[in-house]
Amino acid sequence: MMRGWSMSVTLACMLGVLVPSGGVLAQAAAPPDAKTWAQEHDKNGDGKLDREEFHQAVIESFFSATRTRSGT
Repeated sequence: MMRGWSMSVTLACMLGVLVPSGGVLAQAAAPPDAKTWAQEHDKNGDGKLDREEFHQAVIESFFSATRTRSGT
């Protein structure tokens, strides 16, 4: 059960569903809707995100969160 919940929370955070406090949301660009986001990360074009495609999307978002894209 915990694995499914944590993946849902991770996806929600990546899509900007969880609203940060302090007005940071007003300064950030609007996140893509879920359908657009999924299409961008569907590498094999089958219309679904498999576990590996989702995993790679999470890694990309982690590393792109920093200016140097180093993940630190």
